[in-house]
Amino acid sequence: VRDGYKITIAGPPNAGKSSLLNRLISKERAIVTSIPGTTRDIIEESLNLDGFPFVVSDTAGIRETDNEIEKIGVSRSLDLLKNSDLIIFLVDGSKSFDFDNNELFDEIKKFPYIFVVNKTDLFSSNVSRETFLFKDNNPVFISASKNTGIDELKKNIIEYFKKNFTSTESYIVPNKRQFHLLKKINTNIDSILNLSDDFFEIELISYDLNNCIKLCSELIGEAVSPDILDKVFGDFCIGK
Repeated sequence: VRDGYKITIAGPPNAGKSSLLNRLISKERAIVTSIPGTTRDIIEESLNLDGFPFVVSDTAGIRETDNEIEKIGVSRSLDLLKNSDLIIFLVDGSKSFDFDNNELFDEIKKFPYIFVVNKTDLFSSNVSRETFLFKDNNPVFISASKNTGIDELKKNIIEYFKKNFTSTESYIVPNKRQFHLLKKINTNIDSILNLSDDFFEIELISYDLNNCIKLCSELIGEAVSPDILDKVFGDFCIGK
């Protein structure tokens, strides 16, 4: 139950995470500079790929730092990893990467992730595609600044979610209002089941059942109060 599947872009500072977010959503949402540590708070944006709704988060670059504000951003980034449906682990392709001695990568590997190498336009004789090929890993190579490889990354994201999140048991509740309505419906149903063995509780059962009907009507839009309309339309920009 969510506003979209959670995708987190994580990686070391200055790997190009903000540039990648901007490319994925096709607008300049995150500030991009050459200074490591520019992003210090989490930036979230909605994205829809092939019918899948996503919330994509750009996080602070994860590294050891003495800056107190940056430390908070790093801590939030690490917390976000645990609640992600998929992590895009982004590294700088202009630099070599130590797979065997990297604490961040060791943490990332605990969760579902796609390994993405950015800045492929800056490959050199010392650092190339082969530098990032290891074991069973299949990196996606991109250049966020040149807008290359982004479609391939999107394809990988779609394939992952089609494979792992399209079973009959997987579903999405589009928004928090509907989520809370479903919780209320579930509470009433539990109450009905608990009272169903006692004939003398028929009035209470009828009360809970009536509540369920009202909540279901509200959920599908058959019974809509002015307060609900204000809430729904307050979330959208309606043109004249």
